[in-house]
Amino acid sequence: MAASQRVSRGFHRLGLFLAAIIVLIGGYYWVVSASEVSNQDWRHHKALVCAHDFRHRDEKRFWDLSLTELDDTGEAIIDLRALGCSQPVNDPHEIIKFGEVRVVPYFSWLSSFGSELLFPPILISALAAVVLAAAAYGLVRGIGWVIGGFVS
Repeated sequence: MAASQRVSRGFHRLGLFLAAIIVLIGGYYWVVSASEVSNQDWRHHKALVCAHDFRHRDEKRFWDLSLTELDDTGEAIIDLRALGCSQPVNDPHEIIKFGEVRVVPYFSWLSSFGSELLFPPILISALAAVVLAAAAYGLVRGIGWVIGGFVS
C-alpha cells in the first residue's frame, strides 16, 4: 500500500472521529435543551393542576385569593403564588388566565419532549452541529490530501 494512501486513510479516520465528537456534543446539547423546556412545561402543568384542584375544593376561597384583575378581553387573571401553586420564585407562569385553570389539558412527556426537539432554536443548534462536523471533516480531509501529496 502506498504511503500516500495510508496518510489519506489516517486523515479520513481522524476526520470521521472529529466529526463524530462534534455531532455527539451537539446532540447532547440538543437533548439537554429539549429536556429543560419539557421540564418547564411539566412544572407549569403541575401548577395548573394544583390551581384546578384548589378551585374544585373551595371555589369561594379560590376567587378571594387568586383573582388579581381582568385582562383586556374580560378574562380573569389568576395569581398562582397566592394559591400556593407556583413553583420557583421566577416562574414565568406565576400569573395565568382563568381559561388555563378551568380545563387543564392532558400532559404527555413524549409529545412535550418530541415537540421541543423540533422547536426551531433547538433544531437550528442541531443543524449547526452537523454543519460544523462536516466542515471539520472536510478541513481534516483536505489537510490529509495536501500532506498525502507531499508524501508521494
